[in-house]
Amino acid sequence: MCPHLDVLEKHLEGKRFLIGDTITLADLYRLPYGEFLLTTPEATLFTTRPNITRWFASLQAKPSWKAVQAKPPPAQPPATPSPATHDR
Repeated sequence: MCPHLDVLEKHLEGKRFLIGDTITLADLYRLPYGEFLLTTPEATLFTTRPNITRWFASLQAKPSWKAVQAKPPPAQPPATPSPATHDR
């Protein structure tokens, strides 16, 4: 994995995202994997590479990603009709 991350680190020099200054699916595809990696002891594979760290932090800061990461509201039980309205 390290050689691939070294290539990515070099590729991100001078770029906001993988394909220049516009976020693409190529960037978004890596979000779940990067999030997982950052929860493991191998997180330093990202955090020791400044271009990857900057790029990934910018992805994590996107409101759409924050919404995905947000805890969903608790499920509400379906409303049951009262017996009086059920018989009509």
